[in-house]
Amino acid sequence: MDLTSFFSMGIILGTALVIAIPEGIETLYQSADQKSNDMFPQYIGLGLISGFLIMYIIDHLNAILHSFNIELKSINEFHYNGSYRDLFTSIFTSSLTLGLIFHAMIDGISLGSSFSKSHDESSIGLILFIMIIIHKLPTCFSLSSLLMKEEMNKSVLKFHLLIFASITPLSSILTFIFMSLFHLQNDFVVGNLLVFSGGTFLYVVTHVMLEVSSTNNMIPQSGGSDDTLYYGNKPTIEGIHILASLVGTAVPVLISLFGEH
Repeated sequence: MDLTSFFSMGIILGTALVIAIPEGIETLYQSADQKSNDMFPQYIGLGLISGFLIMYIIDHLNAILHSFNIELKSINEFHYNGSYRDLFTSIFTSSLTLGLIFHAMIDGISLGSSFSKSHDESSIGLILFIMIIIHKLPTCFSLSSLLMKEEMNKSVLKFHLLIFASITPLSSILTFIFMSLFHLQNDFVVGNLLVFSGGTFLYVVTHVMLEVSSTNNMIPQSGGSDDTLYYGNKPTIEGIHILASLVGTAVPVLISLFGEH
């Protein structure tokens, strides 16, 4: 499970830096002519920091609400009681699931908008469709393994996977219907949404790396008696773990190279 978690961490890292963020920047620049893209660097920066901070606030929502005497369970304190309300509530206790769900929704919006274009450009939608499937496979694998490492209830975990798997096709179909009915062709908005999604992905990467790489095994050690008992950190990251994360990072890189062709 440790090897799988580090491998998944590498996949999330590579997906964020090689696929998600470049995808948003490329879409944003493709939406404009040569005379109207002077402000795009600012849009990119604002989109990334906004997405990052939104996820940062959500992840620390419990601490914020606690200041107002409002208690919200974290993922570590959440207990599934078998109700549908608990299932939906669990989504908001996991910043990892929230970040990936939001990115999946933006993928669906970009896919739906690409299919709503003219017939001559329909091949773009097909290529994007294939690429989304390819890069969703390792991402879903990562989500599963990292939630398992958090010892999440299996019923809750399956629900998280169901939401993650269904959000892209649902948002794609709704976007296609909406843009077709109102004859909208706003790639600029889609590009900004993708950059914002890249910011949320960037926070997910930070969160996952801290969770997986943390050495929280406190090993009791004694200097000769119970009175001198103290706790020391035992390093849990080994060379094989680092190698697994590097191999995981290479997977999205290979996918992006395949996408270029």
